[in-house]
Amino acid sequence: MKIGVKITLFTSVFLAVILIIWTIVICSQDGGQSAGGKSPLEAKGETTANIGAAHVKRILEKAIDTKKLTLQSAFDVNYSPIPNTDPQKFNTKYDKFLDNTIKALQDDFLQDKTIWYAYAVDASGYVPTHNTRFSKGSKKNNLTKCILNESHVVESGNNDDNGFLQKYDTEDGKTVWDFSTPIIVKNKRWGCFKVGIIPSQGILGGSGGKGMIIAGTIIIILISTGFIFFITGFMLKPLASLTDTASNLADGHVNNPIEVTSEDEFGQLADALERLRVSMKAAMDRLMRK
Repeated sequence: MKIGVKITLFTSVFLAVILIIWTIVICSQDGGQSAGGKSPLEAKGETTANIGAAHVKRILEKAIDTKKLTLQSAFDVNYSPIPNTDPQKFNTKYDKFLDNTIKALQDDFLQDKTIWYAYAVDASGYVPTHNTRFSKGSKKNNLTKCILNESHVVESGNNDDNGFLQKYDTEDGKTVWDFSTPIIVKNKRWGCFKVGIIPSQGILGGSGGKGMIIAGTIIIILISTGFIFFITGFMLKPLASLTDTASNLADGHVNNPIEVTSEDEFGQLADALERLRVSMKAAMDRLMRK
């Protein structure tokens, strides 16, 4: 096998192994498929929505059972406008109770940096208690106790599946994966629990993810370059020995046999130098006899 082919083969195999490992690492972080055919991101969104829905269901049913809320008040749809609010906010017979019981729960979900929101919304799109980040600040972000009419909220209200996935783009260009699971209280649909995940906040997107990919690529290039230099130097090492041998022949040192240890170009060169050495030694012996 020729030297060039050997170098190419070794280098290609090494690079292939490194890139395969890197791809597996990237996919295992944010992509790939789980056992159920969903990506880890989808599985996380569905699981979070299911957990949120189960907690809100338990809290409302316990409140009804312990007489903190009546069944009627838990399903109150007589939205009472809160004066001087923009966007318009509303009170119900249960919203203050949920402020005290689910707000911290909902905010806990946001410790995962890929989760943008996690909140309960009733069947009419009313959000009694939003996350803290959506309960203050500008008009666009202060959405607690508002009735939302966005299409993804309406579709969530019409859906009966757990972990129902919708994708939409925000005004500032974020792509949100919205997961919703129905909240069933005392065998009646109260609303749903919604979880918004921004994939670009994960490892494959955003400044952090892009930086990791760039850093990984640079590392791969540096490792590959170092390996190529190493393997090239290792495989060309016989050339230095043959260069010394040729120099010795030129100086008339023809008594030491040249060992042929391979069948590649270096082996062929060593064989040619050995035949040259034998010819030179024979010629020098004839001259000596004369």
